[in-house]
Amino acid sequence: MSPYDYERARLRLLNHANIPDVRLDSPHESFCYVLWRGEVSKVPPDLSPLATDVIACLETANREMNGQMPSSESGRQNARVLEDVAYAVSGIIASGIRYHRRWSRRSTFDAPVLDAVEDATYCVALAWDQVLAGDVDELRREIDWALRTEQ
Repeated sequence: MSPYDYERARLRLLNHANIPDVRLDSPHESFCYVLWRGEVSKVPPDLSPLATDVIACLETANREMNGQMPSSESGRQNARVLEDVAYAVSGIIASGIRYHRRWSRRSTFDAPVLDAVEDATYCVALAWDQVLAGDVDELRREIDWALRTEQ
């Protein structure tokens, strides 16, 4: 269960995507900022806690959009959530892919760092996919299941 109410989760997603004029507690709490910082500093980013936070925000968005028990609801409860967060989530995923591609092609970081970027981005993408599906009650459980079955 997410620790955020919907408005806080929405703002955190905007912050994670580095949407202009949205700055929360610290830039170090932004998925896209930490990627950019890794590019500039050449220090490997630690995306795991940030991906976990993005997924927590998506848990809240999922319940706001699809109801408290999405698997037993019929249809969207609040379709406005798509308008509120789709651009931010798309930006987070695109940034993860962009930096992974760039760093892979330039050999900026070694394989474990690139794998961590790929894993974090993939988990965010899986969570978003489940929000869009509209019938998943616990995003983290679904992500964990998907990761286990892919090995």
